[in-house]
Amino acid sequence: MQDLKSVTQIEVQVSHVDAFRHVNNARIMEYLEMGRWDIMNLRGRREEYVRKRLAVPVASMQVNFRMPARLGQLLDIVTTLQSVKANSFVLKQLVQCRQSKQVVAEATVTSVIFDAAKGVVVPALEIIEALVGLPQAEMSEVLA
Repeated sequence: MQDLKSVTQIEVQVSHVDAFRHVNNARIMEYLEMGRWDIMNLRGRREEYVRKRLAVPVASMQVNFRMPARLGQLLDIVTTLQSVKANSFVLKQLVQCRQSKQVVAEATVTSVIFDAAKGVVVPALEIIEALVGLPQAEMSEVLA
């Protein structure tokens, strides 16, 4: 599969740190969400999703927390399209320290694109087209 990837850069702020002086797991989940929105906007299509009333709900998510992130650390949220199924797509996400490349958390996220105007899930080929802006004629490279 063609490597479709985004990297979201975050510096851990004071407001991100809890009483134990590390980033709480709930905040890590927010970082992961930011990464998912960034890959959805790779081709500048976020406004199109809003205009077309397309939602991107998480159907399932497996998160493994590996080590704490701390105040001032620079983190990269690496989000990669892993696979496409009939009506869903799977993203692999890593939260890692920019300098050491140590993994703070990793996630596998299955999502769908839901057309709120029609009340239906958009099929896989349309998901990829919406995700990366490729016409269906070029889909074979992405789906290979």
